[in-house]
Amino acid sequence: MRGGIQCVQGRLRTAQRVWLSNPQPRSHTVAKGYSRQVRKNRMTAFVHLFENFDNGLVQQIYKEKDEAEKHRNYEYSASVKIQSWYRGARSRFYLRFMNNAAITIQKHWKGYIARIYYQKATWDFFLKMCIEHYIAMATKIQKTWRGYQSRKKKFDYYKRKCYLENVCRKNEIVLAKLDKFAKETKEIEEIITRQLKEMMSGQKAFRHNCVQGIDSFPGINTNTTYRKSKQTEIYHSVYDLKQGTLQVSTDNGYQLIPPKTLPPLPQKPQGPFLDPEIVQLQRYKPLKPTLRVETSFDSLEKARNEFKLEEWAKRLHDDNFISVKNGPTKYQPLLHTKSEYGHRPYGLKYFRETNHKLFISDKDFKTCTSNSSYT
Repeated sequence: MRGGIQCVQGRLRTAQRVWLSNPQPRSHTVAKGYSRQVRKNRMTAFVHLFENFDNGLVQQIYKEKDEAEKHRNYEYSASVKIQSWYRGARSRFYLRFMNNAAITIQKHWKGYIARIYYQKATWDFFLKMCIEHYIAMATKIQKTWRGYQSRKKKFDYYKRKCYLENVCRKNEIVLAKLDKFAKETKEIEEIITRQLKEMMSGQKAFRHNCVQGIDSFPGINTNTTYRKSKQTEIYHSVYDLKQGTLQVSTDNGYQLIPPKTLPPLPQKPQGPFLDPEIVQLQRYKPLKPTLRVETSFDSLEKARNEFKLEEWAKRLHDDNFISVKNGPTKYQPLLHTKSEYGHRPYGLKYFRETNHKLFISDKDFKTCTSNSSYT
């Protein structure tokens, strides 16, 4: 059936090509004749086609075509379903493939980063262990060296005695300087007080110089509660002590020269009548804050801390100065040295290990001088 349909379609297409290949007439009459000839050729070709083919074959073709038209919608829906299922399966497979690829990439990348971090952490831990080991070894070396140095140098009796003698000599020099400074300051204070007393006595003599040779007796009308000599009243009424000028009293009824009256002063402009320049100056005048506003709240504590730090930086050492005048403190025995149960002799009596098996005799050597102690 399919071959017959293709054969019919091929014949029709060859006829169309033949018609298109022939040149077309230009005039209207010629065109009409040409169209009639074409239609005639088509009909003859169609009749010739039906004469050559069998009628049963044509009927069979049309019958199969009708059956195909009946099942066309069902086949179309079935093909759509098959295509949708195939495309869904293909897309799901592609997504699954991409997901697995992403998981593989992430797994390798995370493993690479984790290995880097692990190597760094192990290296840091190794360095920390090495540093701790080196510090432990250094502490052992320092411990042994400091013990040897303290036994050989710090606990030397003669060096200690020489040091204490130098300290006593220096303390005596400092005390002598302090006594000298105290005497000088005392003399200066005495001179200042003597000068102040002389100045006060001179001012008092100057003020009361005019009243010294006047004798006065209290009258009948003298106030007993507030007694004031007449001489002082006259003196204060005539002489001003603060300014040092005489007060001339004049009578209001008798004036030699009449006073000149001054013209009235103009009123000060206020509010909107002020000069704009003055208003601008008042508006933009600089701020004059008080000392409390300028300084911070804890300025005193900051100044104290700065003073302490400056004083600490200038010190030679941080040890407290112990005065020589203070008496020696009473010795307080330690608990582990005065216990009833005794104590370990090593570290307190001697610093040398002894082997009693190698001794010739059980007695110790006799010393020529007695043991001295610190005072």
